[in-house]
Amino acid sequence: MYLFIDTISDPTYVALFDEKRHIVDTQAWPGKQREFDTLTEEINDLLEKNNISYKWLSGMVVMVGPGSFTGTRVTTLVANAISYGFNTPLFPLTVWEFFSLQDAPLPWITSVTKKEVLLWTNKGQDAILEQISNLPEGTYTTLAPIDFQHQKNTIKTAHNYTKVISQLPLNKSQERVKPVYAKDPNITLKKITHAY
Repeated sequence: MYLFIDTISDPTYVALFDEKRHIVDTQAWPGKQREFDTLTEEINDLLEKNNISYKWLSGMVVMVGPGSFTGTRVTTLVANAISYGFNTPLFPLTVWEFFSLQDAPLPWITSVTKKEVLLWTNKGQDAILEQISNLPEGTYTTLAPIDFQHQKNTIKTAHNYTKVISQLPLNKSQERVKPVYAKDPNITLKKITHAY
C-alpha cells in the first residue's frame, strides 16, 4: 500500500493506493495554513480507518512544491520522519509534474504569496514568477483558489488524482525529500540582546 500526500492543493488531500495504483481510500480537509496542526492526525486517521500500519507502507508520494513555505516544509518534514522511522521509500512529486501527469490545460499557476504566482505557459519551459495584478485576462489551471484582485480571470482546478496516481513513476525512490520553493524563503534571525 502507498500513501499520497498533497498539502499544496485546497483542500488538502491524502490517499491510500495499492500496488495496481487503484485508490483505496482518501481524506480531504481544509488544511491550508494549518498543515502543522492537521497533517499527521489526518494521515493517522486514514491509516487506522483502513487497518494499515506505517510499517506496511510500500512508499509515500509527496507533493514537494512549489507551494507555501510552511506547507512544503511541514509536509517534507512529516514524510521524512515517517520514512526514517519505518524505512519507507519516498517519491517526490512537483506541482508541474502533477499538472503534466493529468494533462491539465495550460497555462498553470500556483500561489507563491498573496500577490505572486508561478506561471507556466508551456510544458517545456520554466515557470515565471509573476505578480497576480500583471496576469493577462484568461483562464488558468491551479490547485487552489487564487484571489485575482478584481481582475476578470477565471480558474480551473486540476485534481485528477486517479489519473495522476495511475501514471506515477514509482521506479526511483529517495531516502529523503526536499521542499521545492518558488523563491528563497524570507527568514531572518532575530537579534539577540544580552543583559549583563
